[in-house]
Amino acid sequence: MNKDESVKALITDPVLQQRLAKYLVLKCFRNSVLEDLHAGIIPDSKSGDYTDVVVRTPFGEIPWNDLSRLDDAEMKALMIDAVNVTYHLIQELFDEERGGELLLKLAAQYPAPDWNDVDRVFKTLDGKKYVERSLSCAMNTAIQDGGFYEDEYFAAKAFKNGNLHLKFKRADLVEKVNLIIAKRYGAAIGNRA
Repeated sequence: MNKDESVKALITDPVLQQRLAKYLVLKCFRNSVLEDLHAGIIPDSKSGDYTDVVVRTPFGEIPWNDLSRLDDAEMKALMIDAVNVTYHLIQELFDEERGGELLLKLAAQYPAPDWNDVDRVFKTLDGKKYVERSLSCAMNTAIQDGGFYEDEYFAAKAFKNGNLHLKFKRADLVEKVNLIIAKRYGAAIGNRA
């Protein structure tokens, strides 16, 4: 098989195409201004469908399900950021050296986050013993059984669309992690204002 045939076989692989689509969304949309817009307090709903949640304004109440989550300025900022990040990823993808490396990496495996790293950090900071892969195994089992996982450090809820909402229950440990990161990289933690 010559080089052109190898490249064609690689880029026509449906698994690689799925991984590339997920990678594009992760890099160009999820890891964008969307993270800043997503930050903050998420309301809980006893009914589960949010019909029991309202937002009070000086002009009256707005049912949660009728509420716009983004204003025009936030939507514009999100779109500009997504286009800029997408442009840079396209440059990487079409770069002869970096693009090939990216495709080979994605063909080998999808670079998904490893929750065990988060578990290791929290347990180390809390002075507890870390057991390899204990969080991901317990979380996967609980999510498959009922869509929810909770322990002393985390609460996670899985959704049918593949999203996972993860809440950190120990604010003191989150603060320690933030201080370590700030000490290492400088005061680079985003402003939620």
